[in-house]
Amino acid sequence: SGARTLDVLKRLAELGEPSGDAGTSLDCWRELAAVLPQGEPEWFEAKYHVLRLLWKSDQPSAVLAMRQLKVLYPKLGPDPWAEKLRDLDLKMGRPEPLPKAAPGGGP
Repeated sequence: SGARTLDVLKRLAELGEPSGDAGTSLDCWRELAAVLPQGEPEWFEAKYHVLRLLWKSDQPSAVLAMRQLKVLYPKLGPDPWAEKLRDLDLKMGRPEPLPKAAPGGGP
């Protein structure tokens, strides 16, 4: 059923990052944001996590995505997601340097 698939996808999104697989987590949150009804609280939850994870890996893309969200939803949705998105937006205004790659391109 569709609900079970969404539940599994959300669980995978929630477990990916703590297990060291932020890429899978980001992919799952992106997929959830694509299929959940736009503007619903669950959609804002997915958008928050997409932006948060994207900020860790690709700050320019995260800033652009946040700008787009703010154009469509100036209030950034319902709480608690609006508050979390506002906090993230403030953080994006103060970029943190990304870790430098190790010499030779390795971790």
